[in-house]
Amino acid sequence: MATEKSDSQQEKKISAIFEDDNEDFRNGMIDRVRLIFEEFDKDNDKFLNYFELRALQYATSQTELTPDQYKMACEALGCSPAEGVDVESLRLTYASGGGSDIHKDFDTVFSVRITKGEKGGQGSRENDDDVLEVVDG
Repeated sequence: MATEKSDSQQEKKISAIFEDDNEDFRNGMIDRVRLIFEEFDKDNDKFLNYFELRALQYATSQTELTPDQYKMACEALGCSPAEGVDVESLRLTYASGGGSDIHKDFDTVFSVRITKGEKGGQGSRENDDDVLEVVDG
């Protein structure tokens, strides 16, 4: 009973992030998670297997993911270790605040640099205060 109640409370907290009043945040997060997911889903099967999730973890935190950690993560997310983690499960991982910052991870994965006040450089516009440059690593 206590587990059912805590699971329900956690679902409410996570779903609150996706409420309408947080639409900009929600859409930005969804797009970033999806893009990160697609970057690491090398076989395009819509799941991150052990090797793909390990590559994601290493790229974002420079730590290794062990097979045991992978199995535990899959089980905690309700995913089959044989299939892997789907995009919705990865989204829940970020939404729950499990130590990962979607914006930091996105910037790390895609080598995004935001520079304040640079004008007149290649690709910038004279009236822009912020220049977003995506560097393909």
